[in-house]
Amino acid sequence: MFSIKNLVVEFDDNTAVNNVSFDINEGEIVAIVGESGSGKSVTALTIAGLLNNEARVTLGSVLYNDKDLLKLSKKEMRSLQGDEISMIFQEPMSSLNPTMKIGKQMAEMLKLHREYDKVQVKELVCKALESTGLSRDNYDKYPHQLSGGMRQRVMIAMAMLCEPKLLIADEPTTALDVTVQEQIIKLLQEINEKNKTSILFITHNLNLARRLSDKLIVMSKGCIVESGNAKEIFENPKEEYTKKLIEAIPKRPELK
Repeated sequence: MFSIKNLVVEFDDNTAVNNVSFDINEGEIVAIVGESGSGKSVTALTIAGLLNNEARVTLGSVLYNDKDLLKLSKKEMRSLQGDEISMIFQEPMSSLNPTMKIGKQMAEMLKLHREYDKVQVKELVCKALESTGLSRDNYDKYPHQLSGGMRQRVMIAMAMLCEPKLLIADEPTTALDVTVQEQIIKLLQEINEKNKTSILFITHNLNLARRLSDKLIVMSKGCIVESGNAKEIFENPKEEYTKKLIEAIPKRPELK
């Protein structure tokens, strides 16, 4: 469904993403792992059309249904953002507007991409909140009135409002405790299974990637080091860098 080919992204004289190519099939969960600065998030932001003005795509293509997203105008890309392609960011407090109630922020997504009246919009927003395990009364709350895990669920509900084909999750569990991380991972799995939504999961947590992904992409210094079936790579990594990453996964101490 999505095909990224020979992607090169530069900041000034630095190459952040260097000749990256991979596919995302319908209903597939693809995880990109690697150290901080390896190019994971820049790759995701390029696909979503959210690179800042300092970044330049100097080579490559991002094909969606045979259409190159890199060649679309800002207006054309905006019509896809939040509709066909949605993104969940790692820190929901900085992504949500602190001065607006949750319901109003979510409603803006529907108003931009769909033609519904106010009653329909509110009902759809409430159903989206409920689908992530949140109650309807959160519609009239401000972001600061919710916990970190609840805010992340709001971001997921907002991202899924228009039933996107691709959901990009950029470190969605980084700021959350282990218990809430587990809830968010299960929620993403449910979304994938129920809606057949493709998910691009960006993380430095290999344990989460192993549990969630069908396909694994290992990045270092802007390049893909290894990619393929996630289970096969975790069981038999071919590249030395991948082996070191897997060896660095914390192991439970044996009880005496």
